[in-house]
Amino acid sequence: MNIKTGERRSLASWQTEDDPSPETFLWELSGQWNGLKFTGVPEMDDVYLNVFNLLQDTQQGTAYFTFNIFNDSYVTNTVISSVGSLKIRGWDEDKKKWSTRWEEPRSLCDLYGACGPYGVCNTYKSPICRCLKGFVPKSSDEWSKGNWTGRCIRRTELLCDKNTSDRRKSDGFWKLGETKLPDLNEYLRHQHAKECEI
Repeated sequence: MNIKTGERRSLASWQTEDDPSPETFLWELSGQWNGLKFTGVPEMDDVYLNVFNLLQDTQQGTAYFTFNIFNDSYVTNTVISSVGSLKIRGWDEDKKKWSTRWEEPRSLCDLYGACGPYGVCNTYKSPICRCLKGFVPKSSDEWSKGNWTGRCIRRTELLCDKNTSDRRKSDGFWKLGETKLPDLNEYLRHQHAKECEI
């Protein structure tokens, strides 16, 4: 990705297994980089912490994702299937064919933006989408039909938006754990929540 020009490099699918026409599906990002791993890929656990690296060249405005292969005799490739799943495959020399080692998405929550802006997806709940605390569905009708992409909207206006001088109340932060952040959030390594409050 080129941060200065906005140019993005991505992986595009074929129309079908036999038709290489591009871009039925497109993959670009896998969650936010927290300095060690992409937060949207649970498989990037402690075992892989020294395997992956995100290299940023601020002068050129580019970022590259790299990984180390410890066994260079192991042949892999990355493909997007015609139905939109990203697969990492390894060559099985005994069977003389590719075998899938990893595949995404595995659930509806793995789809980017499944619950729309200010929505949270949880595959273990029904329905799988809900709005963040303080937000409501923009269209209750669409949500009741299972279309959660239309976004959640703030239930009440922020005090800082009202330009009020009433200091008895203030806006604050709500801590939300175990949640994948939107892909284009900025990662602030040594920042405390109090420093962000107005």
